[in-house]
Amino acid sequence: MIRRVLGCAAAAALLGGCAADVGESVSPDDLQTRTQAARPTEGEGHLGIVFGDDEARSIASPEGYVRVWYAIDGRHEVVPTDADDDGIPDFAQMVAEIADDVLADLEARGWPLALTDVGRVAGDDGGDTAFDIYLVDIGSGDGFFVREGCTESPVVRCSGWFGMENDFRGYGYPSLDYAVRVLVSHEYFHAVQAAIHADLPGWASEGTATWNEEVYDPNQSDFERLTTTFFEDPGRSLNSRQLGPFDSFAYGTGLFFWHLTETTGEATLLDAFTRFGAGDTTFEDALVDAVDAAGTDWPTVFGHFHARVQFTGEYTIEGGGFDHAADLPAFDRTALDGRAANWEREVAGWAAVYAELERPRDLTLTNEPLDGWDTTPWVVLAPVDTWADSESFSLLAPGESVTLSAGAPVALALVNMDPTERSAGRLTIRGATGDEGSGDGPIDDGSGDAPIDEDTSSGGSDGCAAAGASPTAGASVALFALALLGGLRRRTRGR
Repeated sequence: MIRRVLGCAAAAALLGGCAADVGESVSPDDLQTRTQAARPTEGEGHLGIVFGDDEARSIASPEGYVRVWYAIDGRHEVVPTDADDDGIPDFAQMVAEIADDVLADLEARGWPLALTDVGRVAGDDGGDTAFDIYLVDIGSGDGFFVREGCTESPVVRCSGWFGMENDFRGYGYPSLDYAVRVLVSHEYFHAVQAAIHADLPGWASEGTATWNEEVYDPNQSDFERLTTTFFEDPGRSLNSRQLGPFDSFAYGTGLFFWHLTETTGEATLLDAFTRFGAGDTTFEDALVDAVDAAGTDWPTVFGHFHARVQFTGEYTIEGGGFDHAADLPAFDRTALDGRAANWEREVAGWAAVYAELERPRDLTLTNEPLDGWDTTPWVVLAPVDTWADSESFSLLAPGESVTLSAGAPVALALVNMDPTERSAGRLTIRGATGDEGSGDGPIDDGSGDAPIDEDTSSGGSDGCAAAGASPTAGASVALFALALLGGLRRRTRGR
């Protein structure tokens, strides 16, 4: 996609058509060819980007993975430096070499490469099976991927090419090498996605492309810059649709995919793509199934993520959270003072709301379902003063209770584990001795979301701490107390 200027939806509208697996025989009757994705070497080009009268030259990469197209005159002239005086601009050679490295890295990690365009597109296909990269003056972005010929059985799969800025003048990258490594690792991953299933939802498309930047080159900071968009609206659904042409939230989801692969392994994400590419499932369901197959479960993985994102920026704790947590922004949490109260919140699908709970005394927390709601958020708890390791968090399932000893504050999150439906719940906060009053009335956290009306959605007791607890709540109390005090994580099965 075109980055930094166009958002996912706007770019998606500009992507042409839709390819079969590498090596498959494609019938002309089955092939859909592009209608608006002409390359810069033909016609009026794509987005008006065309070499025109300026000669389009090309070089094959040393390993033959890609072919790089460039011009040495006119609007699309590349950086002209030619230190070895071989007649080929060093910039074009650098792009070819870095692209070889990116593709070899993906192949070594088990990912499929882009589909060949030979026999799959109308018009110019670059002349060979190598993936084509065009160095052009974009003007309003730094890179974009374009889908071309596609087949639809069993799912839509597409070949394609991508355009990349020809000189990066004025873009603010610290070096040309840096810019190329970022752009190729991001844009080429879109070609990998299209080879598996071209109808990947935008949040996953941009999120995983951003994730691949960090996997390929952890030394760059573009990943950290792009994922800051998550912190601009941390209560938003992870898998939400784009809210306009300049909505960059989808890039921020790269932070979740980093968490997923860091905690469960890259094979989990590859498995999710494979399941999605087999058809008959949403990417969300494929992702949850892949997490289950990895030997964990969605509440554990998603709950852990919403614990980690609270320990960034000024809230970073050494040895905990993300390795680059200090480079990320922080967001404010609702302040809960530890008095008897009900914290009631409505939570969007695959999202969370956050709070920080003072512990001036021993407290008992109960995660209570509310009448009128089909699902109840889970509660994630993590101590804010110590983070023994990356697993120092606890989960409180709907209907469960936990008793916390007096001490440092605890970071809380109400996390909706359902990818599509909103949920709501009540976290009751009581003194462990049960002598602190009724706690009637919801807490208004100032978030702009009105607390749930007690008259229409009350369902759990606002008295005894054990009210609404599951039959296993007694065992949960001791286990969660140990988890918060000793750095253990409670693992739960199921979805």
